[in-house]
Amino acid sequence: MQFARFVALGDSQTEGLNDPDGRGGFRGWADRFAEALADHSPHLQYANLAVRGRLVAAIRAEQLEQALALRPDLATVMGGLNDLMRPSVDLDAVAADLDAMLAALRDSGATVLTTTFPDPSEIAPLFRRLAPRVAGYNDRIRRIAAEHGALVVDFAEKGVGADLRIWSPDRIHANPLGHSLITAAFADTLDLPGFTGWADPLPTVARANALRRAGTELRWLGGDVAPWMLRRLRGRSSGDGITAKRPRLVPVAPLFHIVATVDWPRTGWYRPASLDTEGFVHLSFRDQVAASANRHYRTAGELVVIELDPVSIAAEIRVEDSYGTGTAFPHAYGPIPVSAAIAAHALQRDENGDWRFSPDRAGAAASPGR
Repeated sequence: MQFARFVALGDSQTEGLNDPDGRGGFRGWADRFAEALADHSPHLQYANLAVRGRLVAAIRAEQLEQALALRPDLATVMGGLNDLMRPSVDLDAVAADLDAMLAALRDSGATVLTTTFPDPSEIAPLFRRLAPRVAGYNDRIRRIAAEHGALVVDFAEKGVGADLRIWSPDRIHANPLGHSLITAAFADTLDLPGFTGWADPLPTVARANALRRAGTELRWLGGDVAPWMLRRLRGRSSGDGITAKRPRLVPVAPLFHIVATVDWPRTGWYRPASLDTEGFVHLSFRDQVAASANRHYRTAGELVVIELDPVSIAAEIRVEDSYGTGTAFPHAYGPIPVSAAIAAHALQRDENGDWRFSPDRAGAAASPGR
């Protein structure tokens, strides 16, 4: 199944907390899932509207309208644990907000996935009081999803999520292993190949002795639970002042720009003439490069293909059929920072004189620090 626009809605799990991306931010299961989807839908665009600490009502109020405006053909909605951890919660009210989101997204024509949640009492004894709430919420999730034709990643039914090895020390956010497992579960639910087995138990390890377990619980209570409770007493949220990390649709896979070797700068910004004449920079997806080169640069001399990181392009990127050819190309509506360049690939001609493109070959550096 091919998708063009994937939008993720939710809280800290979908934002990706505690799964470092190596650049000072967070990756998370939704980013990983988008990358898995892009292996089968290479033109996929992805937006992540999730913000940590959000209750389901806030997810609906702050993210749903924006998500619908992006016209997704695939959407994920994960939320509710922040509600369930409050001293009191109206499960029907939470479920009503979830219902409204799934209904609106399905009515827009999107394929929608949501999730149940694992038994929290297996993660920490302190969470035992939450178990009936989680079970009740899970029942509502399954019913609502069935009514709207949404797909459910049923972590509760599979018994996945109770192993502390997939959780960060705070036991609220998944660690990188946990995020990879969640990715596999979503991918397998869409029948993407190579992701079965996500519900298999992890290898058995020896259980720690009682003294060590008690010490672990005390450290968790003092280091994670107490600060969380203090923040709640002060009426604060971990999401205060935080905005969505990926609020606009951006292609997942690298983009490419064909340019004469001498015209690509070494530093600063790249501003081709097309910015003035057409308002955008012409880009291509990987599978479009050779055809574009042969269509527009048939008689050109030495050319280079600059591979670009879409996230590092500050300008808006639109995937559109600007000339009515029946094929949509990515366009950047502003100059491109040279720092967005991943590599420079030389274009070569075959025996018939046609340009051919081999991006799998190692390219030369196209910007300092890459």
